Amino acid sequence: MLSYRHIFHAGNHADVLKHGTLVMLLGHFNKKDKPYTLIDTHAGAGRYDLSDERARKTDEAGSGIRKLLDADNQPENIKNYTDFARNCLAAGFYPGSPEIERSLMRASDCLILCELHNTEIGVLRQNMNLPAAAERTSCRAQIHHRDGFEALRALTPPQIKRGMVFTDPSYEDAAEYDETAEAFAAVHERWPAAVLALWYPLIARRRIECGTMKQKITAAVKSSSVPCGILDAQLLVNTEDSHTETALADAAEDSAPRLYGSGMLIVNFPWKLDEELKAVLPYLAQTLGTDNHGSWSVTV
Repeated sequence: MLSYRHIFHAGNHADVLKHGTLVMLLGHFNKKDKPYTLIDTHAGAGRYDLSDERARKTDEAGSGIRKLLDADNQPENIKNYTDFARNCLAAGFYPGSPEIERSLMRASDCLILCELHNTEIGVLRQNMNLPAAAERTSCRAQIHHRDGFEALRALTPPQIKRGMVFTDPSYEDAAEYDETAEAFAAVHERWPAAVLALWYPLIARRRIECGTMKQKITAAVKSSSVPCGILDAQLLVNTEDSHTETALADAAEDSAPRLYGSGMLIVNFPWKLDEELKAVLPYLAQTLGTDNHGSWSVTV
């Protein structure tokens, strides 16, 4: 949907899970010298100013990345993300997935960023022309103003077949859950060597759609010509019944969050990623949970 703007939610608990997992995944790929391709299907703006009026209106970063940065005794597997985020915030921005990707990828790797929103694409191009947060990198992104799922059909399998798809749709429309399931099933057949990482929201009114989406992806992968492992990790900061639906225009600091948690569904996940997440998620649930209601799960 073209009305979604991530600036309202940048740095929230869902970003912590999403971007923390992304940093772990990139760490796995960077352990080998072989180059890889990464396709980010819903890139957004790439960087976000948390002092922007829209970010301050919801202040979701206050209970997300800022709260995490103030916490002590962080597990090693989350420190790579928090150290990176801290450096970016000191430079005046919160890093979205494109900034993380181009900063941690290498010159030999191929980064493809897709964004359909007519305003966000211009901001993304501008931000990706700025120096990367990690000075050691010289990875340059290919930026496409197109639908990310259409790009997956057109660009896979890529020339460099080792790689990953990173996807975080807006899920504003119920139909996006079906579209996401269809896209993931199709790309697994076309590019079975790829790691497919999907972020999804936990929203009370979309519980059935989300569950059906995950079931369809799992069934398609398990019945494919190249079946593989699937990891499902969740971070909840509150209980499902704590959730209330409020219009974004009415959002206030004391209103209940629209998300009570989120998850990462990862097809063909790297070896021991499940163990890494099991070491990190209890800490995140305790640190970011509301009134001791944080919880987590990792299923393979």
